[in-house]
Amino acid sequence: GSDTLTLSNFITVYTNPFAPIISQVGNTLTSTPATSYQWQLNSVDIPGATNQSYTITQSGLYTVIIGDDNGCTAQASVDASYVGIEEVGTTCFVNVYSNPATDALMVEFLFAGSNGFAGNEITISIFNALGQKVFSSEEKIISGKMKIDISNIVAGIYFLQLQTGASTTVRKFVKE
Repeated sequence: GSDTLTLSNFITVYTNPFAPIISQVGNTLTSTPATSYQWQLNSVDIPGATNQSYTITQSGLYTVIIGDDNGCTAQASVDASYVGIEEVGTTCFVNVYSNPATDALMVEFLFAGSNGFAGNEITISIFNALGQKVFSSEEKIISGKMKIDISNIVAGIYFLQLQTGASTTVRKFVKE
């Protein structure tokens, strides 16, 4: 004596979703598409961070847990760096154009009085979106305008830092 019970289609086996791929552009992390998302910082859920993209506010180990329509989950992590360069200005007032730029940036010095910057040394630095310096030069300000050759840098978002004496100005620009 033995009994046999046969149940058709009783157990359904679903494949787990593929592990997501996380990309970082500036301070925004984006996961590959899924049905649901939960972002974590250092293994702790970030409240309300349940979209495909998340804008970070600090550096750390970010994890996204994705889910599919069947309730199956997968996850991936990335050690993300916060890009904290802000546009600032003290006494060195400038206009930067064309923005977006292709081969050159024009810098126009705006003075709250007289042409007080002529003859001064200026340090020019360009940083990429990860905060890495990609260009540096020291120039003498001859007139109220200056042309900066950017033909050798790749397309992307950059920050132009101009420093003269105790004055620093940072301007964001896009290289096409």
